[in-house]
Amino acid sequence: MAEVAPIEAQLKKCAPGVWQIPLPLPGSSLGTVNVYVVEDNRGVTLVDCGLGNSESWDLLQHHLEKLGMPIRHVERVLLTHTHHDHSGLAGRIVAETGAAVWVHQHDVSTSIEGDTSRRTPSSAG
Repeated sequence: MAEVAPIEAQLKKCAPGVWQIPLPLPGSSLGTVNVYVVEDNRGVTLVDCGLGNSESWDLLQHHLEKLGMPIRHVERVLLTHTHHDHSGLAGRIVAETGAAVWVHQHDVSTSIEGDTSRRTPSSAG
């Protein structure tokens, strides 16, 4: 079996301005959950944000720093859904950066803990 690169080495550029960051998913056969970083003329957006644990937080910050985008540059977090492995760091990111969280209107109440004034529900159906 081929050796798998450590998670910290698996940062992948998907397209201009778009990167995939795998974060650990302990206890799951999947092994990782993906966070996508989108950088455009409006700043940095994270699509999903991983589990709300210190290992994921440290790796996310590490990868963003490698890309030259410290966590303070995150303007938005778009949550595809609110399962804990996709939304776990949302509250911490908001607390650290003041980022807006975009989430489907049906998931607003379960999206993050903390300042509800920064939650921005999606108007998309």
